[in-house]
Amino acid sequence: MPLEDYRKKRDFSRTPEPPGEVRPGLSRSDQSRRDPGQVARGHIGPAWPSTARSHSAQENRGAVVNQVPSPSPRPGRRPFILLVAALLLCAASLASAQDQVSGTFTVKGSTSKFAYGYAYWKDSHFAPSGKELFVLLSDVAIPPSAIPKDDDGVSRIADMVRSGKVHALELHLDPPKKQLDAGENAAVFHGGLSPARHGMSGMHVFKASTFTSTLLDGTARSDGPQKEDGVAWQYEATFKVTLPPAPGRAR
Repeated sequence: MPLEDYRKKRDFSRTPEPPGEVRPGLSRSDQSRRDPGQVARGHIGPAWPSTARSHSAQENRGAVVNQVPSPSPRPGRRPFILLVAALLLCAASLASAQDQVSGTFTVKGSTSKFAYGYAYWKDSHFAPSGKELFVLLSDVAIPPSAIPKDDDGVSRIADMVRSGKVHALELHLDPPKKQLDAGENAAVFHGGLSPARHGMSGMHVFKASTFTSTLLDGTARSDGPQKEDGVAWQYEATFKVTLPPAPGRAR
């Protein structure tokens, strides 16, 4: 078919231009002469991307679209364990928030301040229940393993005493009578008085405004300045501590 008849049959001037910039400074006829291959394909301007590139892009897209998603891991016990740990931590924080301890412990003119309180039961051959109640007042936080509620705890806090890391007083309580134990009122954990736990009786003044199965609110002090092997000492303390459940009692 002659070129003139072909142009009449199909008017290329109405063909929409594809995206791209028209070359500046050239008319459509100039661009046609410079690139006759584009006129034959029916568009003017920059050439379309090659089919090889288009196929490659489609293949890449297909690889992503058709990819089978990996199965999500099955839920295990870890979330449950974390939840239980969080609940226990919150319970411990609430109990600590309720405890209030203040006071001073002076030995050889050096004073430390009570700031922490710990209540616990110890095994005993003398108590009918087989357990006795104690409250420890300390100037520093005591690690759980060093709470003197068993032989291991007594040994670990003794190490802290010998290294001068703790100054504490342990009240030995008699819950039925709501007073200090008659056999041993209290014990001190202070390197200025003894290198380990040292029980003392007869010079402690104790008063409880609240003494229930769950709460002890009271005061304790030495009956004036005292001397132990020529070492002057005295203390006074105010405390409000949560008591642990009694042995055999349901939580």
